[in-house]
Amino acid sequence: MESQSLALQKQLSQYAPLKLDPELTGLSEADKEALLYILKASTVIDDIFYEQVWYGNSALRDWLQEHSNSSYLDQVKWMYFSINKGPWSCLDENKAFLTTADSAVKLLRDSTKPVSGWKGIEYRVAFPVVKPPGASFYPPDMDKMATSESFVGIRDDIATFQVKLFGDHLQDLERNLPLDDMYKSESVVAAPIRVIQLLYNAGNSWSCGN
Repeated sequence: MESQSLALQKQLSQYAPLKLDPELTGLSEADKEALLYILKASTVIDDIFYEQVWYGNSALRDWLQEHSNSSYLDQVKWMYFSINKGPWSCLDENKAFLTTADSAVKLLRDSTKPVSGWKGIEYRVAFPVVKPPGASFYPPDMDKMATSESFVGIRDDIATFQVKLFGDHLQDLERNLPLDDMYKSESVVAAPIRVIQLLYNAGNSWSCGN
């Protein structure tokens, strides 16, 4: 158990905590009220994505969360599961970091057949070692996972304006590149960019979620 705790802690150390603290003072009361509903809708995307990753994912998630305070090992298992939204580590080529014995077995009060000193066991969820390629809302043999994602953010007009300054001068930058004129474009147009301050992201919003 100690070696597994150390291994999970090492995997967790690959991630750095990030605090989302956007500026909300510019929002009206009506905007703030609408934002609450948008955030609620985004959390639903998370639940949908858990189901899409694997049909037993939500049951396993609930089991891990319920037992997350039982021990340090249970705590780090829950933390790493929450990051990956499943029992497979996306930074390790989707290698399973849990086992059925770790997270999906519970003791029963009474066994089906009376045995002295034995209370019996029940498999709560037995997940596949290899991450399924499909999603549970689609044929299980599909070769590419369908995804759902949601981003909730507040528009940052000041930062958007600052970025726009670069876009307005792209043609000048192109004209002054250290290249022969034959390689320069005469019609450089910047794509519109809008900067937002991220409040919440849900579903398959990380590239490693694929």
